[in-house]
Amino acid sequence: MSALRVLNRYQSLPGSSRLPRITTALNQARQFRSNQEPSFKSLQDEMDVADFPSFEGDDATSVGHEILRQQREWLGYFRKIETEMPQLQAFRKPFVPPTSTHFITSRSLWYGGEEHPAEKKAVVVIPVSRLPLSGLEAVHKFKLVAGPRWSTECPKDAGFSEEEMKTLGQEGFIKISMEELPEQAMNLKWCSDVLDRIVSESNNPEGESFADIPLDMRHINARRRKQRLGGHRKIQKSRPTLKDFPKEWLSTENKTLGAPKSKALEAPSIP
Repeated sequence: MSALRVLNRYQSLPGSSRLPRITTALNQARQFRSNQEPSFKSLQDEMDVADFPSFEGDDATSVGHEILRQQREWLGYFRKIETEMPQLQAFRKPFVPPTSTHFITSRSLWYGGEEHPAEKKAVVVIPVSRLPLSGLEAVHKFKLVAGPRWSTECPKDAGFSEEEMKTLGQEGFIKISMEELPEQAMNLKWCSDVLDRIVSESNNPEGESFADIPLDMRHINARRRKQRLGGHRKIQKSRPTLKDFPKEWLSTENKTLGAPKSKALEAPSIP
């Protein structure tokens, strides 16, 4: 209830002899409130730039404050090392190097804490000779199903040494990458699942074997043409015709399609 409504109420009541005492109490309350809450004008005067004291060399510069901030950050990390590292020793495990049967390498990118879209990307590279494939037909089917992910050469950023490339690269390498998912671990899991599905399909005896289909080397030849290291271009003397179609791509009953016509069926030459 406001002070004006209090005064009006007590003025309407009989025996308003207590009115002077009430008015005095209200005036004292207003005075106390004005002393406790400074006005906007007083605050504005205190924050006036003209009233700031001049710099007399008794404080650090902006660079000095930045150095102090870095030191406080380092001190915080040192405190975490002292307090939390002993608790993490319970989860310590000895490093066991992978055996000769494990040659899967995964690669990811990190930009020193800065956000970058490429940080989500995961790449998996593995030699085909180390995959659990049942036989030569499964290896051939694996290369066909992998498509352009399979290559005869190992990627330079895969992490294999030159000796490992020579000893493990008899059947080539497969490279699977993914960066569409929001987390790097999710992309790595997707690459692992794709590799498992390709191996499972290659070892499936009930599926089609694709034994009569040759390997598709177009992506490898295109890469060699771009590198321009020589030996990537074949001289074509004449325009290709139906005779130049690879016979191994045809079925058994249609392999005679590419054979040359007999002289009996040829049209007589015009002198």
